[in-house]
Amino acid sequence: MRLKNLKRSCVAVTAATLMLVGETTSASAVEAGTQACAEYGWNYSTYSKTDIHIPSGVHWKSGPGGTVSASRESTQSASMTVSMSVTVSYSAIVASAEGTFGIDATVAGSRSETMGYSRTISSSSRYGNLQFGNWGYKMGVKKYYVDPACQVTSSYVGTVTKMPSANTWGYRYWETTT
Repeated sequence: MRLKNLKRSCVAVTAATLMLVGETTSASAVEAGTQACAEYGWNYSTYSKTDIHIPSGVHWKSGPGGTVSASRESTQSASMTVSMSVTVSYSAIVASAEGTFGIDATVAGSRSETMGYSRTISSSSRYGNLQFGNWGYKMGVKKYYVDPACQVTSSYVGTVTKMPSANTWGYRYWETTT
């Protein structure tokens, strides 16, 4: 192991004695008030992602039977919401979710364009519903504190009730009996 790898493993070396034996390196380090843990401080982890539609704008309903059509010519927006008992960093949660799930998310997004949609209702006794919005995410989030010795000393669990995707917007269609 080389010294740069030792530093990369987040052992802060301020005064050290290094002894080379073959290709191995051992280190005796004296810490002088420096961080010994890469995760030291507040951290976030995300889990249990579910895809959701985040409504924005007008809800159209037509029926019974026939077709339901919609067109919008305005700017629509969607924003992230979190249910948690402590203050959180939305951007840190987005970064955690992107790393964990490989998604492209944002704290707030908007879309401005003309977009139309039409759908045939499956039965003459049912109503068709359309709602424009962002195809985003819902997930669990954990905020936790790691001390310099890499021990978790505080943790809080909550829910990201809405996290917009960065670029996926569109209509959601569903049918009802009334």
